[in-house]
Amino acid sequence: MKTKYIRLLTYDQACEVIDFTNAQEGDAYANITTGCVSVQSEDFEPIESFLEDKGFRHEWVEEPPHRVTARIIEDLKEQGIIN
Repeated sequence: MKTKYIRLLTYDQACEVIDFTNAQEGDAYANITTGCVSVQSEDFEPIESFLEDKGFRHEWVEEPPHRVTARIIEDLKEQGIIN
């Protein structure tokens, strides 16, 4: 089973995606985490279709949200924007 993360959803949209994913047959599972929805599945296509059909602005990433945040902070430090 593979894990991916969906960013940029509102809280209400995240709840809809979680409900949709967890209602699917098979082992697909989703839950809300800080900054995203964590999704475990073998087939992400039904979830992607659901997001597209709903028109939800979103971004799929394979990197956990805490690593994305750490990378952004490091980039800002390297650019001298923050200390």
